Amino acid sequence: MLIDIDKISKEMICAIRFENNEWNLYDCDGEKLPNPSDKRIFSSSMKKRYLNLKKRGNKENNISAVWILVGISDNGKEICEQVGRTTDLINSLTEIKDNVKDFYRSDSKKYGVLKKKNYKEIVFYEVDIDEYIKNDRLFKKLYGNVPDDTYLSSAYYFIRAAYVEGKLGFETSASMYRKSSLDGYFYEYYKRKTTKKLKRNSM
Repeated sequence: MLIDIDKISKEMICAIRFENNEWNLYDCDGEKLPNPSDKRIFSSSMKKRYLNLKKRGNKENNISAVWILVGISDNGKEICEQVGRTTDLINSLTEIKDNVKDFYRSDSKKYGVLKKKNYKEIVFYEVDIDEYIKNDRLFKKLYGNVPDDTYLSSAYYFIRAAYVEGKLGFETSASMYRKSSLDGYFYEYYKRKTTKKLKRNSM
């Protein structure tokens, strides 16, 4: 892992904590929510409450977003397990909601496996993209500032999110992250750049 999780500016969307031998779901404000199960329809409280939090902060919800999933051990060590990207925050929250449901499924072969990793808590965060790329000279060199045109600005935000997803996917070594076409280019760029640097330093 090439980046400290604490140094990634982010907002908690929800958390699942291991307490009294069971996994409990909490919203962005730390309020306990009913756990999804086969007999209970998973409510949209998590999604609504986070959107209300964003609304209070006057943050945009209609541009491409990036989220991460972090596992926290008893000793406080944080490990990024997943990095994801969607076309907007609404879709991110829907995706995370489905991931939480998968975690609770008894036959889960994806997020449910995190129960075996001795985490005391797993947390879904939205990445503050503006803060993350604030001093990123490469991104500024490649893409400059947000265009005035509506369609071009949407494309800009989409590419920006892919850049952040790919870069974070590499920096965090997230085990569940899978490259797609666009973010994969950025992932491979940083992988190659780091490999070359390590080779030079070893000579």
